[in-house]
Amino acid sequence: MNNSLLLPFRQFLILSSRNMKILTRDRFGLLLMLGAAPLISLIDFLLAVLLGPDAFDFYKGNVFSVLIVLFLMPLNGVMIGALATMREIVKEQDIYRRERLVNLKIFPYIMSKVWVAVLLALYQAAAYTIIRYLAFRMPGGATEFIMIYITMVLATMAGMMVGLFSSAIAPNSNSAPLIVILLLIPQIVLGGALIPLPPTLTFPIPTRWPYEALMSITGVGSDVARDACWDLPKDQRDALTEQDKEDMGCNCMGLTMLDSTSCNFPGLGQFYNPLIDEPPPAEPPPLRPEPAEPVLPPRPVEPEDQSDLVAMADYFAALQDWETQATEIQNAYRDDVQRFSAEADIFQATMVQYQTDLAAWQIARRASVQPAESLVNQLNRDMGWTFVNKRDFVAYTAKVTTTWIAQGIIIGILFVAILIIQKRKDVI
Repeated sequence: MNNSLLLPFRQFLILSSRNMKILTRDRFGLLLMLGAAPLISLIDFLLAVLLGPDAFDFYKGNVFSVLIVLFLMPLNGVMIGALATMREIVKEQDIYRRERLVNLKIFPYIMSKVWVAVLLALYQAAAYTIIRYLAFRMPGGATEFIMIYITMVLATMAGMMVGLFSSAIAPNSNSAPLIVILLLIPQIVLGGALIPLPPTLTFPIPTRWPYEALMSITGVGSDVARDACWDLPKDQRDALTEQDKEDMGCNCMGLTMLDSTSCNFPGLGQFYNPLIDEPPPAEPPPLRPEPAEPVLPPRPVEPEDQSDLVAMADYFAALQDWETQATEIQNAYRDDVQRFSAEADIFQATMVQYQTDLAAWQIARRASVQPAESLVNQLNRDMGWTFVNKRDFVAYTAKVTTTWIAQGIIIGILFVAILIIQKRKDVI
């Protein structure tokens, strides 16, 4: 193998061996470096007590607790990673300058720092992920666990590179912590979880991408992203009736959002009311028409010849029958009117009760749906950029892969920046 290729590799091995010896000799520093991640992660158990271990649950969960829980993971990874490596280069600047005079290559020198950072990132990410799963009931299975671990490895590695970058630009060891702090504060404010910000503004922030990845992997807004109704303009959404939402097949809007099998969004179950599953109250049958005025049979006509005793006898007999029949008809009508009046009173009381029950049923549905839709609307507006439909394999894979690639790009940019800064030290 060419000496020009062997020399950098030989230097990398020598520098790596020296770094490991320095690291193992400082037992307290090594213990602190190894213990920082699990010790900080133990705060998860306190958070689980305060926020509840079921933060992701449909009934017991709270989506705002989820945002805190998921953002703290990459934030811890970046911060602890940066603090662990913030003096790795600046503490050796005098030695570095002397060794550069005897042909020390910059690339193997930086790589000797980076590969140790990779080992620490693998270890610390495991601590963050395992303890998080012990403290909280995380959604998903083994696949999600592995994906979260990969995300945390990249987040922690990005923090390590921030620390090495700070160490490279620091003029001395005392200034390195202040530079790290100046670089870490934006990780909190501009990470995208605490303050809703345009995604383009948070693009260069290392905590932003793992946070987005964790939101996507855990599927917090998966069913919301699956619902095309949330893609409608706000004025159109507001104009939709419950029937419209049902006809359009909205799976996470209207009454369907209170069903965990349709819209598994943390905490929506708290708005569920059993009344929404009951059918509407049965409307009483309509009241029969009011009794019509009775029609009496024609009255017998009096004979013209009143001296005709037979005709007059027949007339009086017919008149008596007519009066008897008319009296019966009028009495029947009067009784029917009284019955109708009683029925009308009962019908009115029944209608009042029906309207009361119907109003209670409608209010229960509105009281459940409106706050649920308001919550989802707020989160979709502020955090919708982190939502992806996990049932859409292509979109889901592209989303997570993009966040990983973005983290890799940030790590690569910081690596190149460190090389350039170290190279510039040759002419200072």
